[in-house]
Amino acid sequence: SLVISSNKIKSLGEINISFDGLNQPLVCRNIIGAYRTGYDSIHINFDPEKKYKNIYTSLADSKEKIIMSPIEVVQDIIGGLSGMAIIEQKTNYCVIKDLGEITDREFDNTLRRIFFLIEGVGEDCLHLFNEKKWSIVKGVDIADVNIDKFSEYCLRVLNKVGYKNFKKTSTMYSIILLLEYVGDEYKRTSYHLIKIKKCSRELFSIFENVNKLFITFSKFFYNFNKENILEIYEENEKLMKQIRSFNFNKGEEEIIHHLKKIRRFIIDLKQLRIDLEL
Repeated sequence: SLVISSNKIKSLGEINISFDGLNQPLVCRNIIGAYRTGYDSIHINFDPEKKYKNIYTSLADSKEKIIMSPIEVVQDIIGGLSGMAIIEQKTNYCVIKDLGEITDREFDNTLRRIFFLIEGVGEDCLHLFNEKKWSIVKGVDIADVNIDKFSEYCLRVLNKVGYKNFKKTSTMYSIILLLEYVGDEYKRTSYHLIKIKKCSRELFSIFENVNKLFITFSKFFYNFNKENILEIYEENEKLMKQIRSFNFNKGEEEIIHHLKKIRRFIIDLKQLRIDLEL
């Protein structure tokens, strides 16, 4: 066989995005989508007089939605996109561009940071059982912002460069997305935990075991062997039995809902890690 390869990074040039007819969440998804896909430059058109409610606020205890101008919306979004900056700004448009160098050199380190941050938010959420402090919730919020930022960077690298084992690029892409979803579920859980005056010890135990399952998955992800995968299966079986037998109190149903989703995501991640090895 003859294999011809190149380290050339895929360049998609510029894409045009208009704010017309979009609310703030859709504007956010369009810009992040263009960044993930790998566009180097994004030309954004908008009505300078229009105002937007910032639905995706990083202020966990904000009682009022923040009203923002279009350029403030753009600046807020690119704050979570590594390397992106506004390089041109006029009355009714702006251009954002990637000023960094996209390579796969930092991919593995960035992925490890995502794992560490998720483990950290899991521990922080446990503290909310005993300490009802908004400072903890804000800390979870900030950590989730960084999880999202690192995840978007990894997805961009995969789209522009690919994974080191190129045929596994789509598998790794799915892994990054699910890790981001796990972080989101922990963040949503923290919002419910702060509102409940007292949670049952059984719910605390379930939460501990969900965190333990993720830590076991992290160990398995970086040390792929039969012992670690069997440990995940055993912990998951015990956790499922514990969840099924749990009679939650009023207000705890939302928390158990998010914990179930985290458990499901971890099991899906386990399968993807196996796929990565094949």
